[in-house]
Amino acid sequence: MPICLSLPAGDRYTVWAPRWRDGGDEWEAFLGKDDNLYACETVADLVAFVRTDSDNDLVDHPAWKDLTSVHAHKLDPSEDNQFDLVVVEELVAEKPTAESVTTLAATLAIVASIGSVCELPAVSKFFNGNPSLGAVSGGIEHFTGRAGQRRWNSIAEIIGEAGMTC
Repeated sequence: MPICLSLPAGDRYTVWAPRWRDGGDEWEAFLGKDDNLYACETVADLVAFVRTDSDNDLVDHPAWKDLTSVHAHKLDPSEDNQFDLVVVEELVAEKPTAESVTTLAATLAIVASIGSVCELPAVSKFFNGNPSLGAVSGGIEHFTGRAGQRRWNSIAEIIGEAGMTC
């Protein structure tokens, strides 16, 4: 599925293959080769790349062949597949809402996936060293009342210390 990563340097577009099974093994991949992630500056660049590149880790994915021939608009990420890393610190600076918790959970999940797939030690260390970040995947219910606000503030502190804006 196409995704957009909003970074300080601008939006970048790539393809993410969430976990799938192949021959009893579980896989997850991004458009790239080995530990490298390929990202394009525009959707048009992503379309051109997908249609012409055959040397990447996704060529073995069951849906790759179909992806290389889809209409260009199918590679324009849906709103649910756009992850804004620039606003993460802003999200946690405000009082938690259902939307902000959901947005943060999705963003942290994609960053964790990139770290895992691309074998980025700093990202793995960040998530492994801060298990409380997992609370965001549980939704707004984890951040209600005084205890919930303390949890949210703790997450804001972790993200602030890490400089989560790339």
